[in-house]
Amino acid sequence: MPTKLNGIAYGKLNLTLEVIGRRQDGFHELRSLMQAISIHDVVTVKEANEVSINCNLAGISDFQNIAYKAAELMRRRYKVKSGADIVIQKGIPVSAGLGGGSSDAAMVLKLLNKLWGLDLPLSELVGLSSEIGSDVAFFLSGNTGLVEGRGEKVRCMDMKNTYYFVLLVPPVTLRCKTASMYKLLNESNFTNGGLTRKLEARIRSGGDIPPQYLFNVFDDVLSTMVPSIKEYVTIFQSAGGKEILTAGSGPTLFTIVSTRERGTAISLILKHKYKLNSFLVTSVNKSI
Repeated sequence: MPTKLNGIAYGKLNLTLEVIGRRQDGFHELRSLMQAISIHDVVTVKEANEVSINCNLAGISDFQNIAYKAAELMRRRYKVKSGADIVIQKGIPVSAGLGGGSSDAAMVLKLLNKLWGLDLPLSELVGLSSEIGSDVAFFLSGNTGLVEGRGEKVRCMDMKNTYYFVLLVPPVTLRCKTASMYKLLNESNFTNGGLTRKLEARIRSGGDIPPQYLFNVFDDVLSTMVPSIKEYVTIFQSAGGKEILTAGSGPTLFTIVSTRERGTAISLILKHKYKLNSFLVTSVNKSI
């Protein structure tokens, strides 16, 4: 068995994020088209006596980190006697709606499955992920997927084309962000999942992604929690972004662009003229 392993934990965008309704368990029923993107963290695991996590960003403690929770859950569930030193080199902004924590947790499950010689099938890892976080199953399963339920149901597909996205990460910190955003939703925000189904069919047939197919239920409520987000949308548009959407539950904003050159120009304007945190990313079309 190996004594040290590493892997790339990609971020994600919700090309669509629809809420169908509220479930009896108090959670919301989702339908989302999720896409892995090139912004990423690097996760390294090596043999140790206990489980520990080190991160290049200060203020992320072991017990708050869902990658740590993933490791401890796997260790307890399968009665693993050894531990692991886990090192996370963050490239994905924290609590930005880009899925960094969930992606790290998924990669930890994959790597420890090998490091500890468990040889668990993917279905078993996905089952574990439902106890950790809603987006973890997607990152275990593939790079483009229709996500339903609380996020635990994933149907993968092939993205045949490469797409470019510009991200704008506003200097906004939100406490208990995801739960707070869901609390703002009411029946007027619920949809039937039709847009997601249309985009799924288009991607499966090899078609392009029209901006008008993109949708996020939180576009309408993010400004309630963060009034200044309207200012950042205006800035994004002035820099050349057209259809501006929320990434996950925010506060990151993104737009799809036709070429790398156009995306580079928009991102540079955001960085240099407006001094904002911006990234040009691509869809990840290979297996992760």
